[in-house]
Amino acid sequence: VQLALNIAVGLFWLYMLYSLANTISADINEKMSIYSDEVMDQISQCSRDYRENKCDPSTRVPAVEQACRMWEQCMARDPVL
Repeated sequence: VQLALNIAVGLFWLYMLYSLANTISADINEKMSIYSDEVMDQISQCSRDYRENKCDPSTRVPAVEQACRMWEQCMARDPVL
């Protein structure tokens, strides 16, 4: 009887640790997905601004040089990090 009780208590705690790890993993994955979506939105906005302001090097005017470089860096971001 004592052995069965000890096994049951041990299994209960193993299940609790598994549940905790699984919950933490799911939370991290969701946060990373939200972050990735936000970065993708920012990249899309930078790409739009880049096109609308004619930042292609062949059509770029000096007045928007700095802004164009900023949008290029923004578009080059990695949304997964």
